This record gives sequence, structure tokens and C-alpha cells, in this order.
Amino acid sequence: MLLKYFFSFTLLFIHFFCFSQNDFRQVVRGVVKDKDNGIPLPGANVILLDSGEYKGVSCDVNGSFRLENIKTGKHQLKVSFMGYKEVVIPILVHSAKELVLSIELEESVLTTLEIQVTANRDKFENNNKMATASVMKYNTEEAFRYAGSMADPARMAMNYAGVTSASEMSNEIVIRGNSPAGLLWLLDDVEIPNPNHFAAQGTTGGPISMLSNNVLANSDFFTAAFPAEYHQALSGVFDLKLRSGNNEQHEYTIQAGILGLEATLEGPFTKKHNSSYLVNYRYSTMDIIGKFIDLKIAGVPRYQDITIKTQFHTGKGNLSFFSIAGKGKMALLDSEEDSNDFTADPRRENFYLGSELAASGISYNWLNKKKLNQKLLVSLYYQKMLTSLDTLNDFDEPFEVYYDRSNDNRLTVKYTISKKIKSNISVKSGISAQKLFFSLDAARFNSHSSTLEMIIKDKVNLAEGPVLYGAFSQFLFRFSERFSLKTGLNLNYFSLSEKLTIEPRIGLNYNVNSLTTVYFAYGLHSKTPPLASLYAKTKTVDNTYITTNTTLDFSKTHHAVLGFSRMLTDNVRLKTETYFQYLFNIPVESHPSSFSLLNISNLGSGFSDLTADSLVNDGKGYNYGIEVSLEKYFSSKFYYLFTLSVFDSKYTASDKVERNTEFNSNYIINLLGGKEFSINENTALFISIKAVFSGGKRYTPIDLELSRKYKNTVRISSLAYSMQFEPYYKFDFKAGARFEQKRFSHEISVTVDNFTDHKNVFRQEYNVSKDEIVTQYQLGIIPGFYYRVYF
Repeated sequence: MLLKYFFSFTLLFIHFFCFSQNDFRQVVRGVVKDKDNGIPLPGANVILLDSGEYKGVSCDVNGSFRLENIKTGKHQLKVSFMGYKEVVIPILVHSAKELVLSIELEESVLTTLEIQVTANRDKFENNNKMATASVMKYNTEEAFRYAGSMADPARMAMNYAGVTSASEMSNEIVIRGNSPAGLLWLLDDVEIPNPNHFAAQGTTGGPISMLSNNVLANSDFFTAAFPAEYHQALSGVFDLKLRSGNNEQHEYTIQAGILGLEATLEGPFTKKHNSSYLVNYRYSTMDIIGKFIDLKIAGVPRYQDITIKTQFHTGKGNLSFFSIAGKGKMALLDSEEDSNDFTADPRRENFYLGSELAASGISYNWLNKKKLNQKLLVSLYYQKMLTSLDTLNDFDEPFEVYYDRSNDNRLTVKYTISKKIKSNISVKSGISAQKLFFSLDAARFNSHSSTLEMIIKDKVNLAEGPVLYGAFSQFLFRFSERFSLKTGLNLNYFSLSEKLTIEPRIGLNYNVNSLTTVYFAYGLHSKTPPLASLYAKTKTVDNTYITTNTTLDFSKTHHAVLGFSRMLTDNVRLKTETYFQYLFNIPVESHPSSFSLLNISNLGSGFSDLTADSLVNDGKGYNYGIEVSLEKYFSSKFYYLFTLSVFDSKYTASDKVERNTEFNSNYIINLLGGKEFSINENTALFISIKAVFSGGKRYTPIDLELSRKYKNTVRISSLAYSMQFEPYYKFDFKAGARFEQKRFSHEISVTVDNFTDHKNVFRQEYNVSKDEIVTQYQLGIIPGFYYRVYF
């Protein structure tokens, strides 16, 4: 019934706007820069290819260009400059919003002539020029377009080869069988904690992202062998960028959807056009609706978040500030359980989940007379957990069995320099220092002693906190148009453990011809253990506690990737990669057991795993596999993406037994496609369908007798991850329309995730009240919608 209302409203909206035949126009402007050093390119040519009339302009002394009276809709821009590789860029022009672009051109090694590359190849190229392999370009327009993405960066990344989720109820990113805890999140070059509402300690995902796609720019997502500038990552790096606000006119965006009601404001501070602001605020839609209507679900998510970015262009450089903050809370109450509620937990528990986050960064970027590009960045982040769990005893009296009230704070200072030495040689280096200060406070119920016992309790202020020091240097050598070498070194020193790591990185690119590239990349990567692991407490015989894990070394991994890329047409690319990863120095228990920090996730592990005591760096693991991607970028009104990943992921703990990791699903298949239908010049309809198939989730069987004895789920640890649920599959659908008016641009869409209503298995638990093992399932059919308007 709800879906019928969605579709009826959409069709009514389409009918109302389909009679608009006006010829709406808008401004397309921006700046053209050198990709290696960011210096503007005066005189670069920008031409609109498919307007039916010639529209072109040369960039001014600041590298800026401006095209007036461009028709709304999709177009292509050709950008060229003598001695640089020409690019063709797809653009979407809205009637109510200026399109502001930042375009980078790569200088040719042969500087005496203009080099032309295959049209539209730029759409597949990443932002970071030092990247060689296993990097995908996160496109904000595609995040809105693709079914199942929910305009969420993390869920968008799950369309890429080798990437999946730990659960439908979380956007945790599992890359090539690795733990999602190995992912590094960056926002405008600042390391940020888990950017999701309702996050858990030591994890990288959650049910709802705090990052609005309305304020993001195109970014990079790495799945292996990252460049030397990245550290503190084992599985991947999500290097997100915020876009800048419009520095010439004020613009506004309102968006309403199932995930939130949000508003975006942007514009110049002054009429001089040398500064801008960008502000986005969102509030939970379900919380608003729940104030007037009984939603009849156990947990209504209540959350809000805000993102701010300001920029000031001075005579010598650029001063930028950003901040992201959010908080949320939710209660999943068995005491109010509805048997028809898909969020209700079958156990007799009330689960209170909440978190808070704030991250800010201020940077100053300047170019000296020797064309040395320098950047100084200072950032601070704060994250707090607000989680508790209570249940009923044999007399139906509530008592608390778990809580986590920890907070994690980090102050970072980073300085980087980069220089383009010659047309074919570039270098970038940097140093950083990150100060950790925090309060860890968590406890759980001990069924043996029938008391609530401390898991961890420690507080370290700013003056006493440990420091993570980092340094890197990386070089790009382009020996010819065919062959390039990217190499570098990353160093880290952690004052708490007094451990040093030195990590080489290298990448080789060989262009067989203008359509085909083969490449190889290798890197050694590392990450410090989670705070909860480092400061875990061991209870002694005299009931005192000691810290046993502070000397743990970095967890480390070798990444090696061999790849092949071929442009089949101007808009179709075939890419295949084969890879091997060897993980070592992984924390495991000092006594023989199956425990390893390689199996940590937001849903399925738990805080108690993070706080295992008396750990040693004796664990290891490996992942290997092959991936194939076939992608057609949006052109001729349609697009598609097919990815196939076949892999194996194993680990060995202190008992020296090789096992599957929790995330070893063995294969992932993604099928995605979409089509756009033009009704007239100002109205278009679009649809998108996605299908996902993968191996079932690994799990550890339950010991029923011990579970009955302790009235809690007890698993057979010697059989860790020896079992596998049925294969996973899910189908998603999205349909909508886009309308242009003189002062407004509208977009409305309807989404149906898991439209077959297939219930994939989530996990098994022991149910005390039923005295049996019950199977919990993931989400069924999930209808959604959003309406967005620019003005």
C-alpha cells in the first residue's frame, strides 16, 4: 500500500511538469589546473561539444573560465592545453544551480605538441596522481543514480569489485575478505573516526551515514597497495573530499527522504568572490513522523548532523575550514516488541544505542616563488559511545548487563610539501603528529559471578596521551607516455609501544597503447591496534587490574596487485586485477585459542573481543583472489556495471589452526544498470536496478548445553567460522524523475531495496525464554523515497 502512494505521487508530479517546454539556461564555470602541482593554466581551451552551437572559451590569467547560456541537461566539455593531455568531461546542468568545476590536466612528457587521449577516459581516472592499482573513483552523481546506494558513500562503494557489507543493517565496508576495521576514513585530508550514526567502539560502519552526498566532491576509494601518503590502514582507504560552496551567488538545496530532512546553503561571504561558505544540516525523518504517528517499531532512530566548509582566498594562498558533527540515539525494546516489527530482537533485552561525533580541520595552502606547494593542517576529532543493554532476571526484574560510555579524542598536526620538478617528475612529502587522549569506560555482566564487571576503565588526558608520529615521501617518474614509476616510503612511530614501522610502496604503469594499460603495485601497510585493545585490563588473583597490551606492535600486511585495463569503447572499460595479501603481527591471545583481531566487525563481534587481554603479535592471515569489472559510463541515456570477485580469506590464531575469516564469502557478483528517458528538454525519467549475489556469511556454531547453563549464547570457539549460511542475494530498484524550471530544479525518486523480500540470514543466537537456538534474519523489503529541489 505504501509503495502505491509513492508511485502515484511520482506520476502526478511528472504529469504536472511534463508540459514545461521552456528553454532554460545556466552558467558553467570553473578553473583548469595542472594535475601535478595545482597551478592554474591560463590559456587552456574549454569547449562545449554537443550544444548544437559553438561555445568555447580560453581560461584567463587565473586559469578560470566561464560559459554562459548553457542549456540544462547532460553535456560534454572538452578541455585542452598545449603540451597537456586533452580530456572530455561529462556534465549535468541544472536550471537553478550554477555548475562550478575544478578540472585537472596532466602534462605530457612530450611537451612540443598537444596530446589527445581517448574521449571520456577521464571519467574513469582517480584524483590521486600517485595511485597505481585498486583505486575507484567515487562519483557523487552516480551515488544519487545507483539503486541500493541510498546516496551513502559506503553503500556506493559496495558496487565496486571485491567490496561488500558485513550486514544489511550496517554500511561497514568489507574489502577482499578483510575486516572492516582495517579501513581508513579521510575527509579533506583529515583522518576522521567512524562517520556513521549509532557507531560501535573500534568499528568503521553503522546503520546511517553522517556524510551527505550533497556536500561531497568526486573522491578516491582504495582497496589495496595505497600510495605512501596513506597510513593507519590495512584493508582500504576512503579519501573523501568536500566540495566548495559557490563563491559568486547564494544557492539552496532542500531534500526530504526516508533517511532525513536536510537543507544545504552555500554562497559568497562578500561580493569580491574570494570566499565561500557551504552548510548542510539534516534531521531524522522518522523522528519527525514519530512525533505525530505511532510507527509501531521497536526502535525509532533519532539523529541529526551538520557539515560546514568555508574557504578564503588570500593573495598568497587559500585558508579552508571544515567541521562535521552529529549525534543519535535509538532504543530497541523487547519490552515493547511487535511480532511484525523487523527491528525487534527475539531475546528478552532492551538495547539502547547512541553515539556522538565531531571532527574539524583548518588548513592553509600556499605556493611560494619557487612553485613549492605547501600545506599546514590542524585537526581535532571527538567520538563518544552511548550504549547500554539490560535484560530480565528469573523474577522478570530488569538489570543492566552491558554498557559502553567511552570517548576517543585526537589532535593532529600535518605539514606537506609538493613540487613538480620537471614535466615528468613530481614529489610529495609530509610529516604528522597525532596526539591521543580519551576516556574508556565499559562493563559487562559476568554470568559466573552474577555481577557487572569492568571490561575497561581508563582515562588519559591531552598532556599524558601517546603520540603517533608519521612521515612519508613519494615520487612520480614518467619516463615516457607509455611507462611511469610511482614509489615512496612511509614511516610511523607510536610512543605508547615504542614501535617503529618503515613501509615501502611502489607502482608501475605501462600503456601498451592509448586503450590498454597493464600495471603492478606493492605496498607494506600497518595499523595500530584499537584503543580498547591497547588499554584492556587483566584481573589478577587479588582482584586488582593491570594493563597488558600497551606494548603491542603495529598489525601489518603486504599488498601485491597485478592488473589490466582496456577501453573497449569511449565509454566502456574492462578491468581485471589479481592480488595477494599477507597479514602478520596480528594480535591474538597468548594462550592457544581461535581469537584474532582480524575478525572484528560492528555487527557480529563485540566490544568484549576488542578488550581481550594478554594479547601478542603472533597472528597471521592471507587473502588472494581475482576480480573482473565491466563498466559502461552513462552515455546514450544508459549505463551498466558488472563486477565479479572470487577470493579466499584465511587466518591463523595462537592455536596454529588455519581457518576461514568471518568475512570469507568466497565470491561476490554485482549487476547494476540504469536507463534515462527524456520526455522533453526539461523533464527526464530514470530507472536503476541492482542485483547482488555472494557466498553466505561464516559463523561459529553454538554450544547449546553451555548456553543453557550460563543463560547466554556460548559458541564453540574451536570451530570458529567453520560453518557457512546459505548464499546471499538481494535485488534493489530505483525510479524517479528530474524536472527543470526557471528558478527551481526538482528531483524525485522512489526506491525499493530487496524488492523480492528475500530474508538473508544474519546470525544465530541462543534464546533463553524459548530455550533453543534461533535464527535471526536481515532486513526484508525496504521502501524509500526522496525529493530534492535546487533554487
